[in-house]
Amino acid sequence: MSFPASSTPDVFELNLNTWPGPLWVGVVFGRWGLRRVILEASRCAVVDRLSAFESCEGATETEGGELLERFGAYCARRADALEGVAVDLSGVTGFRRDVLSCVREIAFGHTRSYGEVAEAIGRPKAVRAVGGALAANPAILVIPCHRVVCSDGGPGGFSAVGGVGLKQALLAHERVGRGQC
Repeated sequence: MSFPASSTPDVFELNLNTWPGPLWVGVVFGRWGLRRVILEASRCAVVDRLSAFESCEGATETEGGELLERFGAYCARRADALEGVAVDLSGVTGFRRDVLSCVREIAFGHTRSYGEVAEAIGRPKAVRAVGGALAANPAILVIPCHRVVCSDGGPGGFSAVGGVGLKQALLAHERVGRGQC
């Protein structure tokens, strides 16, 4: 992980050895924790997307610095690096909140299928809706939607920059393989 002298704790660069090139991360804090994680291929794209938010609302420099350290630990494959990060889901309700809460419990190095998530939240027929809820995940990586795959082991979709290729790179970074559910 590296960041230029002009960066602040809310925009930084991640380098994963399974992804060709850097990923830029932007974070926004709310009153009750992390409100948004933005992944993009360039710093400018992150800054543009962050401009829609009041950056670091309610966050202290310590919180931003701690999150920066946690993302660095994730890049170093520390399994618990992003556990326990407070996420502000105050604008998320019902089904989507249930999906995100369930997915938050998927451990580093493991996956669940869309169907398993639907079953776990008591909505076994809502498999496609689970995918839709994950596409709107406000805290990518912290709520590890990349760990949700198809029942046949295929990657399924991924709405972040890099699409399915990035999802596969994240799973490779975590050394996830078939049967590690």
